[in-house]
Amino acid sequence: MPASTKKRLLNDPAVRQEINRYKWLESEKLGADIGFEKASREWLTHCSAAWLKVHNAPGHRPGQKAQKI
Repeated sequence: MPASTKKRLLNDPAVRQEINRYKWLESEKLGADIGFEKASREWLTHCSAAWLKVHNAPGHRPGQKAQKI
């Protein structure tokens, strides 16, 4: 993923919220705080493609939550 795309994502409040959720879940699994930096690296690697697929989908409006299937 290009650095410009990472920067754009990290500046998006919705993405930061998702990263914080990821951070909380992974920290709970480990029993220790993994920190925002590690969480953001892992989220960008493992989750960002799926997030972009949903949030860049035709008909998706900013602020609209993804529908559960």
